[in-house]
Amino acid sequence: PAPPARLVIAQGTRRNDRSPLAQVKSLNYLDNILARQEAARRGADDGVLLNTQERVAETSIANVFAVIGGDLVTPPLSEGVLPGIMRAAVLTEGAGERPLTPQDLSRAEEIFLTSALGIRSVAALEGREVPARAIAERLRARIPGA
Repeated sequence: PAPPARLVIAQGTRRNDRSPLAQVKSLNYLDNILARQEAARRGADDGVLLNTQERVAETSIANVFAVIGGDLVTPPLSEGVLPGIMRAAVLTEGAGERPLTPQDLSRAEEIFLTSALGIRSVAALEGREVPARAIAERLRARIPGA
């Protein structure tokens, strides 16, 4: 697996959660590219995209999961999230869906990302260390291809 990621909240780009294209995987990745470039300028691996309601959607390349108060959660599709295959696999393992704010992520005990490439732990968000990795490691062991 890739080393744990360092994330920032993208400031210059928003996911249009109201667009019918928000849940379509296509070749139009300009918003994602801009968020990723911003993250690189800020010394991070990836940028968390907020939607038009200032809530967490996903990163430029992955779905976001967080452990908050002991609950494993991810934003619902209605937040402008792509319905990834690894996201679906983690949901079958007991994760719940609910809108998340940047403040929710800032108090998360653990954060990890999912994509077709697997599950990637998060080491830091906006410079704050996120040291927990136990749930991501458990899911990597349980889900084929994770």
